[in-house]
Amino acid sequence: MTKRKSSYVTLQKFVEHIRELKIKSGREYRNLYEHGYISKKLYPKNPATYYAKRNVFMWLPFKEARKLVHKLDLKSVHEWVAHCKSIKRIRDVPTVPSKAYKGKGWIGMKDWLGTGLDHKNYPSYDELKRKIRKAKITSAREYTLWVRKIRKSKGFTYNTVPLKPDQYYKGKGWKSWGKFTGTDNIRLGTKKWKSYKTAKQAIRKVRPRIKGYSQFLILSKKDKLPKGIPSDPAKVYKNKGWEGWKAFLGYKTNYHGGWKKL
Repeated sequence: MTKRKSSYVTLQKFVEHIRELKIKSGREYRNLYEHGYISKKLYPKNPATYYAKRNVFMWLPFKEARKLVHKLDLKSVHEWVAHCKSIKRIRDVPTVPSKAYKGKGWIGMKDWLGTGLDHKNYPSYDELKRKIRKAKITSAREYTLWVRKIRKSKGFTYNTVPLKPDQYYKGKGWKSWGKFTGTDNIRLGTKKWKSYKTAKQAIRKVRPRIKGYSQFLILSKKDKLPKGIPSDPAKVYKNKGWEGWKAFLGYKTNYHGGWKKL
């Protein structure tokens, strides 16, 4: 008596073979199997049982899975969780897509459900890079503020600009914030800045023009800050003496819309 083979091809190779044969149903598979069109040495008679016993899962590719999820017309994470618990759940789509598709196209739940931004309208990496340099964006913080505050700029709307370009353009040209903004081609922190104490002294010499963070940001965008002063001092001087914006700019109590000089 011939022993039953205990190991066939992997699930991934099985799925690839089934797709090559364009098999649409279990009945079609069994019919081809019984008539010798599918190798009995390489493929199991009952693939569902065979692969299920081995706890093997083969999720649909990200784009295919997302397309199916969009057809469900779910509006929230709560509705997604309810769907996953129902008998109508799509079996070859993971219930925790953020883990299953990490690094494979995953952006977020709004994108997954189809309730968020229309990513088809996002510009190419190079196009957005030109836009933000024209706007004189010099850091991730400034970019975030720009995206949130600027609703329209020559037809370039909030809904067509990714809030997290480092994630969206990963594998599409993204290298670093330094290269994106054009400020430098190295990581923040490797550029030589003035010490915190020296930076405070330098910034207070131009204090008449800086009455708060917004004015500081304006001078930063116009490239009019003293040499050696970073556009994001809160980040650069973190754990290096940073005491807050009021202390850095030389003001204390906020009164009547302005800051009182020390």
